[in-house]
Amino acid sequence: MLENSLNTVFKDEEVSHRILSILGDAKEYAVIVSPYIALWGHAKNAVQLAVQHRVKVMFLVRNDTNVVQSADMQWLVDNQVEVYALDRLHAKIYFNESNVITSSMNLTQSSSTDSFEIGTLVNDPGEAKEIRNYVISILFPLANPLGKQLQASAPTAKARKIPLNHSGKAKEIRNDVTSRLVNAGRLALGGKPSKPAPSRTKSQSGFCIRCEERVSIDLAKPLCDKCYQIWARFGDEDYEEEVCHSCGKEADVSYAKPMCLTCYRRQAKGIGGNAGLRW
Repeated sequence: MLENSLNTVFKDEEVSHRILSILGDAKEYAVIVSPYIALWGHAKNAVQLAVQHRVKVMFLVRNDTNVVQSADMQWLVDNQVEVYALDRLHAKIYFNESNVITSSMNLTQSSSTDSFEIGTLVNDPGEAKEIRNYVISILFPLANPLGKQLQASAPTAKARKIPLNHSGKAKEIRNDVTSRLVNAGRLALGGKPSKPAPSRTKSQSGFCIRCEERVSIDLAKPLCDKCYQIWARFGDEDYEEEVCHSCGKEADVSYAKPMCLTCYRRQAKGIGGNAGLRW
């Protein structure tokens, strides 16, 4: 194992152990991006334990006949795992709320025991964020969920590829994501949907704290609709966002605290206190 301030490199038999630790160490969510899946005993145990601990587990696999109609896909769906399929998927990425691993290894038993593999634990926060953003903001919007096609515990259908959604809506998502990622991966992870927020008032104009789109100021909903949909996949109110909801300047903000300190104090002073404000 090689380690420095930016990354930790591990090889061969240690790779599968590190990948399974993504599931074992997860507290909120675990994302497995692996074109090919062939689960073995330890891998299934890791998935089941994560689900039992109420970790949201998501798999993204290649949209290949032998993959999407395999017994392992059925097993994952039966065990309350969200499974998605994507054409031409080649990346192998594994992450939870704390760690990100990129690797040469597919999550298969043969790769874990018989192949020469290498992996990297990404220690740089900025790089880890960009990798998460790539998966959540680029790959998942282009993928199709397999749950409806497989139907938990249903008999296996005739092997076929799952047709992906190439509608205008999918193209719109792709184009929108691409344009927003030009700004150095400004999109971040999200999480569980929060309670419905009151509608925005149109009298005050602010900024989406993630993509900087102009929106009405609403401290209960500081993201634009598109960024909120991405945020709502995971739900982390303390995840670091990009700009102040009020002034639009770069600041240490989050969904829970969407304003910079200056704007927060100005807003609190303007209403005679800080009731209803979050910072």
